[in-house]
Amino acid sequence: MIKKEVENFYINLYMEEQVVRLLLYGIEFDRISEAENNLLEGKFTENEIWEVVDSMKGDKVLGSEGFTISFFKNCWDIIKGDLLKVFDEFYY
Repeated sequence: MIKKEVENFYINLYMEEQVVRLLLYGIEFDRISEAENNLLEGKFTENEIWEVVDSMKGDKVLGSEGFTISFFKNCWDIIKGDLLKVFDEFYY
């Protein structure tokens, strides 16, 4: 009962009372479909992540830790499980 009341409170708090469409120099922006929204909000797949890693140049360093793209490509089978966990953290 309390859980449902809290849920309803936040649903009503953030619910749009009217549809607001953004305009830029008279150009109206269309809303995306529910299917497009689900695609944008969906989790990254292993294949999507691999395609991005595989498309990158090999000697570039992604961050301050010093690992090159070649490292990620050559060690993919070893590190992919950990990387998938990192990307899953976006959805919690």
